[in-house]
Amino acid sequence: MVGKRKDESVFVRISAEDKAEFEELAAQYGLTVSEAFRRAARAACGNGPVLDGAARQRFEALYAEIKAIGVNVNQAVRAMNTGRVPDDQYLREMLTGLSNSLSALGEMYVVLAAKGRARAKRAMTDG
Repeated sequence: MVGKRKDESVFVRISAEDKAEFEELAAQYGLTVSEAFRRAARAACGNGPVLDGAARQRFEALYAEIKAIGVNVNQAVRAMNTGRVPDDQYLREMLTGLSNSLSALGEMYVVLAAKGRARAKRAMTDG
């Protein structure tokens, strides 16, 4: 969780074998054991993937672009609803489609979080 203060601690006891396997897993992804546990906890809580580095920059750029598009869609619809722009059925359909696409993109992120939560729940009940 880049950018958030980490001032709480959790202490767990695990077997030497589990610890070794988890350390190996963390190392495979270039993570510290602490960061790997944080990411596993976030996934278990359904908070979505942790993005860092280039992935975080791409996501932030995409988010800014989507936000700007949403503002423009709202302005266009407001102009149509107040009569400043003629109500064109084709334009209204296009704006509705764009709005639906933006909503679907947001839902896709929610699905990513849900998939992580489902995997975590399975791991907790199958363990």
